[in-house]
Amino acid sequence: MVWISVAFNYFFIVTFFVKFYLVCLYTTFTLFYHITLFLT
Repeated sequence: MVWISVAFNYFFIVTFFVKFYLVCLYTTFTLFYHITLFLT
């Protein structure tokens, strides 16, 4: 039972970090796209 809880918590943390990374990547890409669009 303890191992299931640990595995679930680990999975939740990994999913959270993946979502955070994707949001950061998307924001950076969008900002870069708008900046290049504005400059040209």
